Amino acid sequence: MTRVLMISTYIPQVIRARPNRFFKSKDIIFVDAYRSHNRDYVIKALNLESLDVLEIPGGTTSVLQPPDVSVNKPFKNRIRKRWEEWIDKGKKSYIKKENQKKASYKLVCKWVFET
Repeated sequence: MTRVLMISTYIPQVIRARPNRFFKSKDIIFVDAYRSHNRDYVIKALNLESLDVLEIPGGTTSVLQPPDVSVNKPFKNRIRKRWEEWIDKGKKSYIKKENQKKASYKLVCKWVFET
């Protein structure tokens, strides 16, 4: 996420929309080492929303985010495999010259359910 999106969209639409945010003391937001997250003005903007910012060091996803590695990645791989099979073997239909129609929400939900 860019610093512009962080300030203009994420803070107003996500951070400020947290339930009961006025009744809690400080919360913590974890950000990765991406440069736009650790700019002084982004950190100050998050601090104004009663958030302490903690940076997740680069290369530590497998240690600090086990669900991302043990659950999300295999799930995403299986969904991608189904999508690739659908692209390769499915009925081809196009919305414009070379733009193939996307999979329907119903079909994607079926893939998720079966995965």
